[in-house]
Amino acid sequence: MKNFTKLFLLLITLLFAKSTIAQITLPITFETPGIIYSQIDFAGGRTTILPNPNPSGINTSVSVLQMVKDSDQVYGGSKIELAGFIDFTNLNALKMKVHCPRVNVGILVKFEGPGAQTADNIVFPTVANQWEELTWNFPNLPNNTYNAITFIYDLGIFGNSGPDFTFYQDDISLAQVAGPAQLTLPVTFDDAGTTYGFTDFGGTFTESVVDPANASNTVAKTIRGGTAETYAGTTIGTGGLGFAIPIPFTASNRKMFARVYAPAAGIPVRFKVEVSGQPTQSVETQTLTTVANAWETITFDLNNQASGTAQFDASFPYNVASIFFNFDVPGSVAGVQTYYWDDVNFGNAVGISTLSNDLISIYPNPVSDRITIQLSNELKNSNSTYKIVDLTGRIIASGILNVSEIDVNQLLNGIYSLQINTEKGLINKTFVKQ
Repeated sequence: MKNFTKLFLLLITLLFAKSTIAQITLPITFETPGIIYSQIDFAGGRTTILPNPNPSGINTSVSVLQMVKDSDQVYGGSKIELAGFIDFTNLNALKMKVHCPRVNVGILVKFEGPGAQTADNIVFPTVANQWEELTWNFPNLPNNTYNAITFIYDLGIFGNSGPDFTFYQDDISLAQVAGPAQLTLPVTFDDAGTTYGFTDFGGTFTESVVDPANASNTVAKTIRGGTAETYAGTTIGTGGLGFAIPIPFTASNRKMFARVYAPAAGIPVRFKVEVSGQPTQSVETQTLTTVANAWETITFDLNNQASGTAQFDASFPYNVASIFFNFDVPGSVAGVQTYYWDDVNFGNAVGISTLSNDLISIYPNPVSDRITIQLSNELKNSNSTYKIVDLTGRIIASGILNVSEIDVNQLLNGIYSLQINTEKGLINKTFVKQ
């Protein structure tokens, strides 16, 4: 009987311990007795609960979570699964104390849930080697959707398990803070009063970074991983909220623009708009990049729907936009790729000035087979691309302007716009094919 009693008590103890492991709730202090703070590490992120390495300033607690990032993957991190779904009623931010060896560490916080679109945001520390509390804004996230929080330090950078890739975090909680207004167009990533969040899916990782070609400009950087799905992409903003005002499409203007910096020409870029909370109310279009490792402005004409997708419905208040690089190509084929993008807008391209037509001459006009392009001295030796656009706004041809002639023999008779994008700006010329 004694042995049976002992066995019964042991079973009760094990059952209690198992249930205790699952009861991780916010706030998370790594100090609560009886809680086993288990993390799910992935891709080279390694977490351990250790004594506070620097009990000073705003954090004198005994225990903290250490995160060490090794060289496995650029997105190595760790996930904490919670006991239940998060209630965001009157809460719009996550706060956490961090201790980082340097300030140029992008710290990504991501909310995840079963079948839910992830919501993520990246914040940078402002001090090194001391504790500070950072805030990640997540306006208007839905309740009963997310039950896990993922943390990634230095997204896009391989770690080395050394001091520069050893981080500490503590006191994770939700809060209500005065946040920036919901996003509006154009999205330039340059407004200091706006938090430009991203919602990645299918194996992409996006953050705001310095323009690789212009140190005074801020852009979005998307890494498409080696395990990315064919549909991997990024939604502008967090939580699927989209823009504060629906995109003002009209019957005559259903074009969106974005500047793109891609690693190769000929990469398919898909663009999708939809209605917040109504993913079936959407329209998609697709085009190709025309240059490698240089900025170009891409036009997305939503009147030209991608094959197999819904047509534009003028009754839908489209207010969410997503971009997909190398669409329909799995990461296992494409490999790890990095893209930069900027200046997402409706109606007109942002950041590209229109130059005088006198800087370029084209002849003959009308033309039957080949059109000759003569650049002014100001534009010679510049990196230029061209697009031929018909009267409906459809792109008929595009390429790099590295020759003085363009073959237009295959065009149908009619009026066309020749759009030449140079380092100094955009030039439009009209010609007649006969």
